[in-house]
Amino acid sequence: MIYSVFILDCRDYEERLRNLGIRELFFGLDTPEDVLARARRHFSVFVEFKPFESHGNFVENIFKERKDLKALCCPTSEVMWEANIERLKEKLKQADGVALDFVRYPSFSAERFFFSCFCGSCRSFAEENGFDFDLVKESASNFYNRNFKGSEYWFEFKRAVLKRYLEYFSGEVDVEKRAFIFSPSLSYFVGQDYDVFSRYVDELHPMIYPEGNLGPACLGYEAYHLSRLLRMPLQEVYDLLEIKTGNLPGSREELLAQGLPEEVVYHEVKKLKHGAVPIVTTLNLPPERIKRRIELCRSAGAERIAIFGFNKKERENLVKACSG
Repeated sequence: MIYSVFILDCRDYEERLRNLGIRELFFGLDTPEDVLARARRHFSVFVEFKPFESHGNFVENIFKERKDLKALCCPTSEVMWEANIERLKEKLKQADGVALDFVRYPSFSAERFFFSCFCGSCRSFAEENGFDFDLVKESASNFYNRNFKGSEYWFEFKRAVLKRYLEYFSGEVDVEKRAFIFSPSLSYFVGQDYDVFSRYVDELHPMIYPEGNLGPACLGYEAYHLSRLLRMPLQEVYDLLEIKTGNLPGSREELLAQGLPEEVVYHEVKKLKHGAVPIVTTLNLPPERIKRRIELCRSAGAERIAIFGFNKKERENLVKACSG
């Protein structure tokens, strides 16, 4: 059932991974070429690609503040599209495919920069594609003021931008394509549409992370930041994200420290479509919790899963979870 892993520690892994039935490895783009070549002797190798890496460029939010978000520059900047893809093409010589990551807008955990990007390039994109940019900005302001029905135009604009990028990428790269994408409860808010992504990539890997303190993409972490950003009670946050499992944390402090209940994994996997293969994290988890997550994915209908965070400690715990 565990078919793929994202490698954080690439030393001394081949035999034990093969024994677990793993056939695919995901590596960061900066992984040395000799490591990729060695891995390809026994596995299909994919390199992670962040197409909106900033290289010092800024995004601009609706408050006219500017910031370098590192992995997330302005998503309409075709100059950055082209510069980043040139780096990727060199590494594809030693890989079987590419896994897109950070093909999205900033998430709630970017705090005020969730309301990005509204720079000159974004205005030009809007005008060229039939959007009223002033209405897009007004729609984003509506979300900030918790007028969620009045914010749909902003999210439509985000989806259009990402669709345009995926069209461009599909024309530039002729290898197998995967995408790490936010879980169903979060994807809408960062502009990721499963229907659209499935047209341009061969397989989707939704990141099903209940954690509250591991960073962006984690359901608990993003829910915590949404509550703070919009000054919303947690129950309203859970309702907006359609998180309906029981035993949900009642305070922000509890949510950040403990994350959401493991059962969230089951409910998120049940929402998947287009044959998406969920990716779950094993970071800082004992074998019994890893095993529980695998069981939840299986019971929700997943035939395969991928693992993120596979360093030496997690490797040992995963072996125990799968053999226990």
